[in-house]
Amino acid sequence: MEKALQRPVDMAGPLRLAICSTGELYGGVEQFIYSFATELGKDPSVRVIVVLFNEGMLSERLRGAGVRTFVMSSFKYSPLAVVGLARLFRKEGINVVHNNGYKANILCAMAAKACGARVVKTEHGRLEPSSGLNGARMRFNLLLDRLVTKAFVSKVVFVSRDIQSCCGGSGSNGGGTVIYNGISAIEPAEALRIVAADAGRFEIGIIGRLSAVKGHIYLLEAMRRLGGEPDLRLNVYGAGDLEKALKAFCERHSLSDKVVFHGFRKDIYGCIRSLDLLVMPSLHEGLPYTLLEAMYLKVPVVASGVGGLGEILESGIDSVLVAPGDISGLARAIERLRGDPELRRDLASKAFEKVTGRFLIGGMVSKYMDVYLG
Repeated sequence: MEKALQRPVDMAGPLRLAICSTGELYGGVEQFIYSFATELGKDPSVRVIVVLFNEGMLSERLRGAGVRTFVMSSFKYSPLAVVGLARLFRKEGINVVHNNGYKANILCAMAAKACGARVVKTEHGRLEPSSGLNGARMRFNLLLDRLVTKAFVSKVVFVSRDIQSCCGGSGSNGGGTVIYNGISAIEPAEALRIVAADAGRFEIGIIGRLSAVKGHIYLLEAMRRLGGEPDLRLNVYGAGDLEKALKAFCERHSLSDKVVFHGFRKDIYGCIRSLDLLVMPSLHEGLPYTLLEAMYLKVPVVASGVGGLGEILESGIDSVLVAPGDISGLARAIERLRGDPELRRDLASKAFEKVTGRFLIGGMVSKYMDVYLG
């Protein structure tokens, strides 16, 4: 490594932060980065840049919000990539690098340490298993990520206790800590219904990528069991590899008139606001932003009691929780809430109190600042 890149960065003065990720898709990690960077940008004592490896919706939104965003032209595990990142960190005077995801961590942690910056990493969720060549490549990447984390990362942050437990709960210096996600207040104009209210229809929704871990098939099976209820409609928001299979399932079981696939939508608040009930039948989760947003918008929630869902929700108080993969439990919960508007209002009200009291972005940012400067 060049000697010029090995001089330590000055930790005196303002916090100069680089938030790093691949920026490939737009999901929970990207929502975290966007909301976090824009909130930090309001603090005059903090200078923030975001470093990505792909142009896309995240880079577009960040630039639109006035966040200085750099997209690296190369994403290869090579010394040249590390040198390029270290030069950027040096030029910007970065003293803390915050990595999100194993791909960015491998390169950015080495570059940060090459110029003396403190490294923080957030673990947002579990990775889904792969087989064959992809599985072998993922295992190699994860091994490399663990080695880099152990050698260079000062603090690991987990978005739930479950993720902390699954990851072993440690960093190289001072261990790990849990900081739950937080959201910004949602203005009414941002959450206009995209589906007109219909007193004769009960709108159920599931929001997220169409993959096995999100549990779509269990919700569709529950809809089959509720087939005699003419007023039910399931709205599926999101895209993914299972779209074709899920649509075929609906056709085989005469659900096509009750299940609407909307694809990926940017106006997610409007999607949530249009629902009478949000269902999250995941097999595992970190702490999804969709959950916090539904709580804020006072849309009642049925969810699997897994991961961060089970950590922050209380069944019968602010939600209804079921066991993962429990089709009968999902059907019973939907039927119960469909027939009890007062219960829906009560659960939604309690959920709103919880999210506004404990899961707003200001509290999350304050805890991360303690990590950065600790």
